[in-house]
Amino acid sequence: MLKRNWKLYGIWPKLKSLIEKQLYGKSKAEVRNPYKNKLRRKLFKFSFSDGFETLMQSIILLNVVHIFVEYQLMADGRTLLKLKLFFK
Repeated sequence: MLKRNWKLYGIWPKLKSLIEKQLYGKSKAEVRNPYKNKLRRKLFKFSFSDGFETLMQSIILLNVVHIFVEYQLMADGRTLLKLKLFFK
């Protein structure tokens, strides 16, 4: 009864409870593996691992480097000459 009477309402207590849920609550629900095949089960488990995340981020980073190099070559005009020779 006392707890109910002393409860605060409004935006700040709501924000506090949301932050506390994020900090102390279970933030990730466990994903159930739906596959029965061994290979698919392993691939499903790998897709949720840190190694897979690292692999994908490194591929993205390499693509960004490639895009930057291509942009610099097009700014110099070297790529346009190659394209003209290729489509002749």
